[in-house]
Amino acid sequence: MSESSLQNTAKNHLVTIPEVTGTPSIFVGSFNRYHPGYPDGYAKWWYLSNFSSKKEFYDALYRHFANWEGRTEFMFQDYENIPHFYISESHIQENFWAEFLNATEYERDLICCAIGLGYTLEEIRDKVFGPYNSLEDLVENHIDMLNLGDIPEKILCYIDENLVLRDLFSDNTLAKIGDRYYLILS
Repeated sequence: MSESSLQNTAKNHLVTIPEVTGTPSIFVGSFNRYHPGYPDGYAKWWYLSNFSSKKEFYDALYRHFANWEGRTEFMFQDYENIPHFYISESHIQENFWAEFLNATEYERDLICCAIGLGYTLEEIRDKVFGPYNSLEDLVENHIDMLNLGDIPEKILCYIDENLVLRDLFSDNTLAKIGDRYYLILS
């Protein structure tokens, strides 16, 4: 079975989840300068991989904005490569560094699947199979998991991989992140 035939079968059932690549960064300004309408010359992009914790990041922000009188309120005006779950207008979650920034590609994919499909990270860990490099790999792995033993080549050619793939969709979710496929059980 060709990969293009499997992709045609999957096209209406596949959930594409945005891949988070690159260095997580935040453009930070201050409410103190923004509200009165002053241009915020101190606003800049901060690369979170330069910091080992939220405390270290906020300490650097306080040092950077120390030239202003009074208490500085930070405003996260833009961000890149950070799942929205971890960030708000003026706050980044403490667990971002442990859960996401220092995570492997697989762990980042799990987080993106959880967010994209409405699961918690704990829930999705027990439900996910993958990654698979192709839909053909996914189907072959599923057939192997059925423990049918060694299937002779003469019989193997009668297995319709499109039907196997459609069967997987009946109760489960197929997600694609970048060039990787994941099967998420219901």
